[in-house]
Amino acid sequence: MENKEDGLIKLTGLWEKKGKTGVYFKGKLGYLDLLIFENRYKSSVQDPDYNLYLARPGKKEESKDHDDDIEPF
Repeated sequence: MENKEDGLIKLTGLWEKKGKTGVYFKGKLGYLDLLIFENRYKSSVQDPDYNLYLARPGKKEESKDHDDDIEPF
């Protein structure tokens, strides 16, 4: 829903989860799973702090230890 005061549109909610290598966030956007992981490969200030992924529904996000394990749709 759009917040008329600030012009923001809410897409979904996120839930904090604990995985093997730390905390991540999970939500849904339609039938796709949204996953937000800390960027553990950050090497400069220009690199993002977090990365957002879209995953196929039903994939086990708990087994995803790092960016290389994400299977894009």
